[in-house]
Amino acid sequence: MRVTLADIATKADVSPSTVSRVLNNKGRISDKTRTRVLSVATQLGYDLEDRKDRNRTMNVGVLFDARFESLAADPFYSTVMLGAQMELKGYDYHVFFSTIERENLDRVVHTYRERFDGLILVGCEIDGTVVDRIQGAGIPFVLVDNDLPGSKVNAIVTDNVEGAEEAIRFLAKLGHRRIGFVGGPQKTFLQRHQGYKNALASLGLEWSRQQEVLFEAIDNEDVGRAQAAVQDLLLRVPDMTAIFACNDKNAIGAIRGVVASGRKVPHDVSVIGYDDLDISQHMDPPLTTLHIDKMQMGAMAGRRLYELIQGVNNTPTKIVVTSTLVVRESVRSLVNTSSPAAIYSSSAIIKYL
Repeated sequence: MRVTLADIATKADVSPSTVSRVLNNKGRISDKTRTRVLSVATQLGYDLEDRKDRNRTMNVGVLFDARFESLAADPFYSTVMLGAQMELKGYDYHVFFSTIERENLDRVVHTYRERFDGLILVGCEIDGTVVDRIQGAGIPFVLVDNDLPGSKVNAIVTDNVEGAEEAIRFLAKLGHRRIGFVGGPQKTFLQRHQGYKNALASLGLEWSRQQEVLFEAIDNEDVGRAQAAVQDLLLRVPDMTAIFACNDKNAIGAIRGVVASGRKVPHDVSVIGYDDLDISQHMDPPLTTLHIDKMQMGAMAGRRLYELIQGVNNTPTKIVVTSTLVVRESVRSLVNTSSPAAIYSSSAIIKYL
């Protein structure tokens, strides 16, 4: 069995990142620690020359599908990337952000193999064809926000279905019976849409296509598009009292749509978002939303990729990051004078910690 950095770290009583810095002659390490690590590596039969060949770049690529280059500036994904960058920095890795060009994919993947020790593939738009080529080239990689069901890959994902179900159960507990949905065609959003429908069915609440909008194409103008959609929804279903938006950007648009329709949030229509972007707490009213620890997702991706690069635990692993409902002022109760936050904290609704 090949000796790994984790093996050396355990026996030398240091962290894997310290072992990495010693073996790559990087960073400030005391002579005593350096000598101990090298001695343990030799005792365990670790091939120091082979180490130089395997980790010749100390670079990691964080990649998006080139068709959606704007995702790199998205508040959700940019926070994920920061988490990955900070984690990998602890292992002395340099992180580079780029896009995946589908033209001449074999040549592109060959370039990745030459330039990077591993890859973090971000977003559900990266499909199985790209992943298969990267996997076939033997490049360690981790997917983020994309699990490719049926494929044996390492992935960091969110539990979108259960998170959406929690949001709808919360609205139902507040007395809402006609709940709308606004979302897009991305895999993540379709999972949240499924959770929305699951919860309505389990609660015996009415559902029809008239009370939801599923955009047919990905569009960066989520706010404006959601605003127009909600205005149309309220014309079609005037007794709607709550809206579940597939993410916070759509929720912002939903609030604007409610206001443009001559109604108030939350007095006339309550709104719940998803992701808990930083802007959510500064909106008017502050947005109730499902919090996802985006920094932690990135850190997990960076840590898992480092393990793969070092040959530690090569078994494909899916890590599910669960969500927590953050109750702010964009929802109101129709059946209770207590605040929604008080109702939520005292209810039997499961919090996914």
